[in-house]
Amino acid sequence: VTVTGVNDDDATNEVVIISNSASGEDYGGVSGNFTATMTDNDTVGITQSATSATIGEAGTGTYTAVLNTLPTGTVTVTLSSNNTNAATVTGTLTFEVNDDNGLIWSDAQTVTVTGVNDADDGNETVTISHSIAGGGYGAVTMTNYIATITDDDDVTDPSITSSATASVVE
Repeated sequence: VTVTGVNDDDATNEVVIISNSASGEDYGGVSGNFTATMTDNDTVGITQSATSATIGEAGTGTYTAVLNTLPTGTVTVTLSSNNTNAATVTGTLTFEVNDDNGLIWSDAQTVTVTGVNDADDGNETVTISHSIAGGGYGAVTMTNYIATITDDDDVTDPSITSSATASVVE
Protein backbone atom coordinates (compact mmCIF):
# COMPACT_ATOMS: atom_id res chain seq x y z
CA VAL A 1 0.00 0.00 0.00
CA THR A 2 1.37 3.42 -0.95
CA VAL A 3 0.09 6.54 0.79
CA THR A 4 0.87 9.86 -0.89
CA GLY A 5 0.24 13.19 0.79
CA VAL A 6 -1.48 15.93 -1.17
CA ASN A 7 -0.16 19.50 -0.98
CA ASP A 8 -2.79 21.82 0.47
CA ASP A 9 -3.00 25.48 1.50
CA ASP A 10 -3.30 25.10 5.26
CA ALA A 11 -0.59 24.61 7.88
CA THR A 12 -2.30 21.78 9.76
CA ASN A 13 -0.83 18.32 10.24
CA GLU A 14 -3.45 15.74 9.47
CA VAL A 15 -4.07 12.15 10.58
CA VAL A 16 -5.66 9.75 8.12
CA ILE A 17 -6.98 6.31 9.06
CA ILE A 18 -6.99 3.87 6.19
CA SER A 19 -9.19 0.80 6.59
CA ASN A 20 -8.68 -2.31 4.49
CA SER A 21 -10.17 -5.75 4.22
CA ALA A 22 -9.57 -8.86 2.21
CA SER A 23 -11.94 -11.43 0.82
CA GLY A 24 -11.74 -14.77 -0.94
CA GLU A 25 -10.33 -18.16 -0.05
CA ASP A 26 -9.03 -18.12 3.51
CA TYR A 27 -8.98 -14.31 3.72
CA GLY A 28 -12.64 -13.74 4.54
CA GLY A 29 -13.02 -11.43 7.53
CA VAL A 30 -9.40 -10.26 7.47
CA SER A 31 -9.27 -6.51 8.00
CA GLY A 32 -7.08 -3.85 9.58
CA ASN A 33 -6.49 -0.18 9.97
CA PHE A 34 -3.44 1.86 9.15
CA THR A 35 -2.89 5.35 10.58
CA ALA A 36 -0.85 7.84 8.56
CA THR A 37 0.21 11.22 9.95
CA MET A 38 0.70 13.85 7.27
CA THR A 39 3.25 16.47 8.33
CA ASP A 40 2.33 19.75 6.67
CA ASN A 41 5.04 21.71 4.84
CA ASP A 42 3.27 25.10 5.03
CA THR A 43 4.14 27.77 7.61
CA VAL A 44 1.64 30.25 9.01
CA GLY A 45 2.90 33.75 8.25
CA ILE A 46 2.38 36.97 6.36
CA THR A 47 4.53 38.11 3.47
CA GLN A 48 4.99 41.85 3.03
CA SER A 49 6.47 43.32 -0.13
CA ALA A 50 8.58 46.04 1.54
CA THR A 51 9.77 47.14 4.98
CA SER A 52 10.81 50.72 4.24
CA ALA A 53 10.44 53.63 1.83
CA THR A 54 11.16 57.31 1.39
CA ILE A 55 7.96 59.32 0.89
CA GLY A 56 7.57 63.04 0.26
CA GLU A 57 5.26 65.23 2.31
CA ALA A 58 1.73 64.84 0.88
CA GLY A 59 3.06 61.90 -1.14
CA THR A 60 2.17 58.23 -0.79
CA GLY A 61 4.00 54.96 -0.57
CA THR A 62 2.52 51.48 -0.75
CA TYR A 63 3.38 47.92 0.13
CA THR A 64 1.37 44.71 0.07
CA ALA A 65 0.64 42.00 2.61
CA VAL A 66 -0.65 38.48 1.94
CA LEU A 67 -1.25 35.43 4.12
CA ASN A 68 1.05 32.46 3.51
CA THR A 69 -1.51 29.79 4.38
CA LEU A 70 -5.25 29.21 4.57
CA PRO A 71 -6.48 30.66 7.90
CA THR A 72 -8.97 28.93 10.18
CA GLY A 73 -11.17 32.06 10.15
CA THR A 74 -11.04 35.80 9.49
CA VAL A 75 -7.60 37.42 10.00
CA THR A 76 -7.30 41.15 10.70
CA VAL A 77 -4.12 43.20 10.46
CA THR A 78 -4.49 46.54 12.24
CA LEU A 79 -1.93 49.11 11.15
CA SER A 80 -0.82 52.16 13.12
CA SER A 81 1.56 55.07 12.68
CA ASN A 82 3.69 56.16 15.64
CA ASN A 83 3.41 59.78 14.42
CA THR A 84 0.17 60.69 12.63
CA ASN A 85 1.39 64.29 12.37
CA ALA A 86 4.01 63.05 9.90
CA ALA A 87 2.34 60.05 8.20
CA THR A 88 -1.00 58.24 8.20
CA VAL A 89 -1.67 54.65 7.18
CA THR A 90 -4.49 52.38 5.99
CA GLY A 91 -6.44 51.33 9.11
CA THR A 92 -7.13 47.59 8.86
CA LEU A 93 -6.66 44.76 6.40
CA THR A 94 -9.16 41.88 6.55
CA PHE A 95 -8.41 38.47 5.10
CA GLU A 96 -11.35 36.04 4.73
CA VAL A 97 -11.37 32.29 4.17
CA ASN A 98 -14.15 32.82 1.61
CA ASP A 99 -15.43 36.23 0.62
CA ASP A 100 -18.54 36.88 -1.45
CA ASN A 101 -16.84 39.98 -2.89
CA GLY A 102 -14.15 37.89 -4.55
CA LEU A 103 -11.29 38.86 -2.18
CA ILE A 104 -9.89 35.88 -0.30
CA TRP A 105 -7.01 35.11 2.05
CA SER A 106 -4.52 34.47 -0.77
CA ASP A 107 -5.05 37.87 -2.42
CA ALA A 108 -2.40 40.49 -1.61
CA GLN A 109 -3.83 43.65 -0.05
CA THR A 110 -2.30 47.10 -0.40
CA VAL A 111 -1.22 49.27 2.52
CA THR A 112 -1.00 53.00 1.77
CA VAL A 113 1.23 55.31 3.80
CA THR A 114 0.58 59.03 3.24
CA GLY A 115 3.01 61.76 4.21
CA VAL A 116 1.43 64.71 6.03
CA ASN A 117 2.28 68.15 4.64
CA ASP A 118 3.23 70.00 7.81
CA ALA A 119 4.80 73.38 8.49
CA ASP A 120 8.07 72.22 9.98
CA ASP A 121 11.21 72.03 7.88
CA GLY A 122 12.70 68.69 8.86
CA ASN A 123 12.57 65.14 7.56
CA GLU A 124 10.80 62.69 9.85
CA THR A 125 11.01 58.94 10.39
CA VAL A 126 7.73 57.14 11.05
CA THR A 127 7.23 53.54 12.16
CA ILE A 128 4.18 51.65 10.88
CA SER A 129 3.38 48.71 13.16
CA HIS A 130 1.08 45.75 12.60
CA SER A 131 -1.21 43.98 15.08
CA ILE A 132 -2.51 40.61 13.86
CA ALA A 133 -5.50 38.68 15.21
CA GLY A 134 -7.77 35.77 14.35
CA GLY A 135 -7.77 32.74 12.07
CA GLY A 136 -4.84 31.00 13.78
CA TYR A 137 -2.58 33.98 13.04
CA GLY A 138 -2.53 35.55 16.54
CA ALA A 139 1.09 34.52 17.19
CA VAL A 140 2.33 35.82 13.83
CA THR A 141 4.39 39.02 13.69
CA MET A 142 5.25 41.34 10.84
CA THR A 143 8.30 43.55 10.44
CA ASN A 144 7.64 47.22 11.18
CA TYR A 145 7.58 49.42 8.09
CA ILE A 146 9.87 52.46 8.33
CA ALA A 147 8.81 55.51 6.31
CA THR A 148 11.22 58.39 5.93
CA ILE A 149 9.11 61.46 5.20
CA THR A 150 11.12 64.04 3.24
CA ASP A 151 10.20 67.62 3.95
CA ASP A 152 9.18 69.97 1.15
CA ASP A 153 9.35 73.23 3.10
CA ASP A 154 12.03 75.78 2.26
CA VAL A 155 14.77 76.13 4.78
CA THR A 156 15.84 79.73 5.23
CA ASP A 157 19.41 80.71 5.92
CA PRO A 158 19.72 80.88 9.68
CA SER A 159 22.48 83.50 9.55
CA ILE A 160 21.37 86.99 10.39
CA THR A 161 22.66 90.00 8.52
CA SER A 162 22.09 93.46 9.72
CA SER A 163 23.34 96.91 8.99
CA ALA A 164 23.08 99.95 11.15
CA THR A 165 24.15 103.59 11.03
CA ALA A 166 25.02 105.56 14.04
CA SER A 167 25.35 109.27 14.42
CA VAL A 168 26.75 111.17 17.33
CA VAL A 169 25.55 114.65 18.25
CA GLU A 170 27.67 116.93 20.53
